[in-house]
Amino acid sequence: DELDRIKVAAKNGTGALVRHILHTHKPKTNNEVPSDFTDAGMRKTLLKVIRIYHQDKNTVEAHGLEWHLLCREITKQLNAKLELYK
Repeated sequence: DELDRIKVAAKNGTGALVRHILHTHKPKTNNEVPSDFTDAGMRKTLLKVIRIYHQDKNTVEAHGLEWHLLCREITKQLNAKLELYK
């Protein structure tokens, strides 16, 4: 199941999680996809990716329930990683 794959990617580190999300679940909006996966730039990258996948920007009406729920889980995992960079 995809939620399990996201959780496994999260256990492999922040960069692995972000790469997995961007590669496996292409953004449905025209946001600029971040490319800085260095430790120094990871906080900014996380913030950008959270904005791309935030459930408020990926509504059920626009993208369907499955995508909306997936975005909620993605955002939850990314926010947990963001806490490490505060």
